[in-house]
Amino acid sequence: MEKQKKFVDELDKKKKDKKKITIYVIIFMAVLAAFFGGFFGAPYIGVLLNQPINMVRVLFYLAFTVFICYCAAIFHVVLHEAGHLIFGLITGYQFISFRIFSYIWIKEEGKITRKRFSLAGTGGQCIMSPPPLKEGKIPYLWYNLGGVLANVFVSLLLMFFYYYFKPRGFWGEVLLLTFMVGFILALLNGIPLNNGELLNDGYNIVAIGRSSMSMYAFWLQLKIMEEMAKKKRLKDLPKDWFISLKEEEMNNVMVTTISVFACNRLLDLKEMEQTKEKIEYLLGANIKMAGIHKILLKIDLLYLTLIFSHNQEEISRIYTKELKKYMKQLHSLLPVMRTEYAYALLIDKDLQKAEKMKERFEKAASKYPYPQEVLGERELMEEAEALYHKREE
Repeated sequence: MEKQKKFVDELDKKKKDKKKITIYVIIFMAVLAAFFGGFFGAPYIGVLLNQPINMVRVLFYLAFTVFICYCAAIFHVVLHEAGHLIFGLITGYQFISFRIFSYIWIKEEGKITRKRFSLAGTGGQCIMSPPPLKEGKIPYLWYNLGGVLANVFVSLLLMFFYYYFKPRGFWGEVLLLTFMVGFILALLNGIPLNNGELLNDGYNIVAIGRSSMSMYAFWLQLKIMEEMAKKKRLKDLPKDWFISLKEEEMNNVMVTTISVFACNRLLDLKEMEQTKEKIEYLLGANIKMAGIHKILLKIDLLYLTLIFSHNQEEISRIYTKELKKYMKQLHSLLPVMRTEYAYALLIDKDLQKAEKMKERFEKAASKYPYPQEVLGERELMEEAEALYHKREE
């Protein structure tokens, strides 16, 4: 009990530090947005001030601006992921999957199929199979930087068109707003940033370049995704891929992913107690870890605690308001549905609620891009169901 309280307190302290960084970034982006808004909006404000104020005109202009920015954002997200794809192919990577919002195109048995998958806080993702390690190294800079370069190149091209052709009215504003959105997106992805939940491209580049172990961790992440696209489960992958790390070695977010995947593999092997111990160690240790990995480990820890314990106080220490908020944001992920199903059965003892969770799970599973992951999560749900019936006997 004391051990769990310790790592929960440590997590709270680390979250406060991450929030400070996020606040600084938000302030910077607000100042940048104000600059662009003033620079590009001044001519229109001047026009409005020389005329009687017409609220309908003002609201129409604002709605039009928001709509164009929304369309520009979609355009630049597609462009960003295409940049990763192009530079990846140039430097020896091979296509695995390409996701835009909740639509993902994935290569399966030589064919590309469209499925559904989303991750809160991300607009898209391009996953590629890495080239073989040579002397512990693979090319990583251009693949990670490709998205930012694509946004910057096209944004500069738009500005060239604007100043060279000097379009007015609709097309002039489209060019300016699309440039602005692309430039801001390039900054958000290019300036190294760990916002406490997700890492951006700039941060990944810095993290990978720090050591040979970081390089291996980056290769391993992509290699695992490659094997998953071939319908292999984590438990089927070579054990020696998942190197055992000491606490002092996990001072790099990229390196820590090796231990995160090791936990995932143990859970797939149904080594429940060992998984729980390893997760508690990672969450309580003085290490650097991506926020999304920390959240997913806490979700797994909640599931395992439900399996091993009746103690409501112990469960409540993990199932905090913040974790509930994250689980709501990540509601489309299978581990979240599996854990909510176990909670409905083992704590709420609500069979109707559990059945609805199972229906949600199966609906999501039918479109999920990784069928072998569905099998593993379904087995964990069956473990919870069997335990429920055993406790009710």
